[in-house]
Amino acid sequence: MEGNPLVKIAFGAALLYVLWGLFGNVTHFTSMLTHGTDTSNAIVAAERNPIGVAELRNELVLVNAFGLVAHAGTDLKCESPSSAQWHFTCSFAPTPKSSAARVHFGVNVSGLSTIVEVSPLVPVEAPLPAPQRAVPIRPVK
Repeated sequence: MEGNPLVKIAFGAALLYVLWGLFGNVTHFTSMLTHGTDTSNAIVAAERNPIGVAELRNELVLVNAFGLVAHAGTDLKCESPSSAQWHFTCSFAPTPKSSAARVHFGVNVSGLSTIVEVSPLVPVEAPLPAPQRAVPIRPVK
């Protein structure tokens, strides 16, 4: 490549400009890939470690489900039935100071351990109503 040194300099500068632009795009692309991988890993981890009875109970108390379960003496108990329409069933005493009666409700969770449906409260002697939303079967611990 013989010729004018100004042409060589201009060509070199143009090449550097193109390479710098590509470098920026490649860096942005790789950061998007790693961010997507982190998000995917979080989803896979949540699916592999489904919510357990203790975690569900703690979550229900934290959000004070039905405005009642966080009160003293309600004695919230949850279990994971082996074959039922609900992933979990929970019971508690809504008025522990005036009555020993307990009510129960069902809870379904998604594959990401998010609560997606809670049944209405019914007396423990009555059967739980069927879920209104179709929820895929998922393992629970």
